[in-house]
Amino acid sequence: MKNLCYGEYLRVLRKSRNLTIMQLAKDIGISSQYLSEMERGGRKCLNEEKTNALRKALSITEEENVMLKKLADKVSKRVIIPADIKAYIEENPYIIEEIHLAMERGLRVRVSA
Repeated sequence: MKNLCYGEYLRVLRKSRNLTIMQLAKDIGISSQYLSEMERGGRKCLNEEKTNALRKALSITEEENVMLKKLADKVSKRVIIPADIKAYIEENPYIIEEIHLAMERGLRVRVSA
């Protein structure tokens, strides 16, 4: 299987069980919109309770479970950039250069409360 992300793998598992997004979402206890966004990579992974419901709903094998956990770990380490920030960076590409310069110089941004 090619290098899938968590959401893509989840979609593969769901489709291999001939379940619709609506059916699986209902079984897990989440909205179909949330599940759809998760499959497209727009949402983080499920919490432990919902993940257990997912495993049960899909009758996940041990091998599939290991793969799902591995991919979930990658997602949990990923930073999701909000759409407005992404659009701003795309409109102002010099920002990327400034970030690279800051990284080279070892500059860090401090967030104050």
